[in-house]
Amino acid sequence: MQQKRKKRQNRRNLLRTFAGLFSMLLILGASYLAFRSMSEDEKAVSSSSSNSQEKENSAVSAQGDIQKWAEIKTYTEEDIHGGALILVNQKFPCKESSGLEMLSIYNYKNSSYMVSDKNTALRKPAILALNDMLEDFEKAEGPNDILVCSGYRTFDYQETLLSREEEEKGAQEASTWVATPGYSEHHTGYALDFNLLHEDGTSDSYTGTGIYQWVNDHAPEYGYIVRYESEKAEFTGIQYEPWHFRYVGVPHSLIMEKNNFCLEEYIQYLRDYPADGEHLFFEYGGKEYEIYYVKGPEVPIGEADSYLVSGDNVDGFIVTLEREIQA
Repeated sequence: MQQKRKKRQNRRNLLRTFAGLFSMLLILGASYLAFRSMSEDEKAVSSSSSNSQEKENSAVSAQGDIQKWAEIKTYTEEDIHGGALILVNQKFPCKESSGLEMLSIYNYKNSSYMVSDKNTALRKPAILALNDMLEDFEKAEGPNDILVCSGYRTFDYQETLLSREEEEKGAQEASTWVATPGYSEHHTGYALDFNLLHEDGTSDSYTGTGIYQWVNDHAPEYGYIVRYESEKAEFTGIQYEPWHFRYVGVPHSLIMEKNNFCLEEYIQYLRDYPADGEHLFFEYGGKEYEIYYVKGPEVPIGEADSYLVSGDNVDGFIVTLEREIQA
């Protein structure tokens, strides 16, 4: 009997041992799973942190690429309203300024054309381009009767012209031929009108026909455009004026000609080429031009042999970089 009791006691001890071992295994297993779960979480956190760091570095790298400029120039709100590419029409008036640098055409012109008087003025780049264009015209077509009859106008003088036109044609018709004071391109110093003055003292309107077709055809090569084409009146608000030329500079005049853009269309077109995006490239005369649009006062300037920055008279700047093409 005592032997049986001893055997039962041994079995109980063995069961307790197995139970203890089993409990330990359960505890160890739970601990392992918890540890593994924690490890995976830590890995996830580590991975997330690593990805965040990569994204941060990537952003810095991208920003660094964008900021690879030769310099960053700061302009003012007033600067938006100056430059050869400013858009002036019935929506965007010209800002009158007494500090405009206008030069008498008479004092700088060559012998290939005439000017109405010594007070007819333009900005210097417009005069230099005009001299080159009409000198080449004379070489190509011979003597001519071109007269520059109008250049820069003050707001007061524009008011006088509009009043005269209204007396002759009525207010509605006059508005399609003569701009309201403040809304005329002539206020910029980059616009001029041609007329024809003959040797006998008589004069005719300039129509850009006959030998003068050469001027209208070749003007973009010198930075000039015929500003008010007949098919663009819906954009410009002005009827066809073959005598009215606007200086915008090369290569812009050539790009406008290639795409059949008026200035309104071109300024809108350039907005598709922001500084931090794809730029517009154009080659002409052994030079490469890179063009982009910047909205705001901080204007980045890329590496180039030279550059020009013009306001658009709306809300931004147009940068033109120029480089010699290496042979």
